[in-house]
Amino acid sequence: MASAAVDQGRSFLDSAKVQAGQYVDRRKSDAAQSVRDLAESLRTSSKTFQERPNIRAVFDSAADGLDQLADSVRSRSFAELYEDVEEAMRRRPATVAAASLAAGFLFSRFLKASAEEQRRGNRTRRTALPSAGNP
Repeated sequence: MASAAVDQGRSFLDSAKVQAGQYVDRRKSDAAQSVRDLAESLRTSSKTFQERPNIRAVFDSAADGLDQLADSVRSRSFAELYEDVEEAMRRRPATVAAASLAAGFLFSRFLKASAEEQRRGNRTRRTALPSAGNP
């Protein structure tokens, strides 16, 4: 019974991988542009580290890597990309962990900046609207 469940799980994963591959192959251009946009956001974020050139260099290097990834996404199939990512993750788990940590840090900075921008926009709209007591 356990063997059947494992086989069914593998079959499900293989099916999901094929469907994801077909979807990504259809949307490669959009995916590549998203990666390129992320690289640009990373470069913009690195400007906050003017006084720390080492940290800024790491951000810029990551952005360059994302640009290369975007080019690779455009020129290769999903299956090729998936195999490369899987192989890289197995070869360098520490690098994957560090990249995940950096991505999480960037994502949290993005969310924080977006929330602050949203709050500023809400305050601006509230002050621009006339109050109920004032015609």
